[in-house]
Amino acid sequence: MTSGGLSQEFEVFLAALDRAEPDRVAFLEERCGGNAALRDRVLDLLANHSLAEVAETTGPVARGMDPELPKTIGPYTVRSRLGEGGMGVVYAAEQRRPIRRNVAVKLLKAGADSEEVLARFDAERQALALMNHANIARILDAGVHDGRPYFVTELIAGVPITDYCDRRGLSINDRLRLFLDICEGVQHAHQKGIIHRDLNPSKVLV
Repeated sequence: MTSGGLSQEFEVFLAALDRAEPDRVAFLEERCGGNAALRDRVLDLLANHSLAEVAETTGPVARGMDPELPKTIGPYTVRSRLGEGGMGVVYAAEQRRPIRRNVAVKLLKAGADSEEVLARFDAERQALALMNHANIARILDAGVHDGRPYFVTELIAGVPITDYCDRRGLSINDRLRLFLDICEGVQHAHQKGIIHRDLNPSKVLV
């Protein structure tokens, strides 16, 4: 503990928040010295903080930035848009009952309701439901909103694997250890008869 009662990592985390994001890595390298474990813990705190900021954005502010942002999807309160794919849009959302937690909701795009697209979306939802592995985001719920299907998964507090490796300057051996974790998740999917045809670093979060 520091003299002020804060843990060392939290004290460094607060100091890093005062820096512009591009300057934080250099600041941490200087502040943490050779303590790689401390640096990594602070980087994880920063990653989680960034995600929490997204998830806790107030509805009016988020909708002001994105007028098409729905207020709710089923029983989930939408906070922000996380991304968009060929079939659906992914949102950060909050579940309030029966338990309170942050989740990710993927909703089929408006107008993308051909039989082929609906079948592909349902296949993705069913494929996720088969997964039961620590390295694959779990599906939590599914439903229909305004006639469009959606499904809900864990909201992963992480960064793309390439960013994670570069920020920490990981060695080849450390990168390969992470790659083995990916392989275990992919192998689990293969054992369930599922082939991911668009796996890239942006879809692998650490």
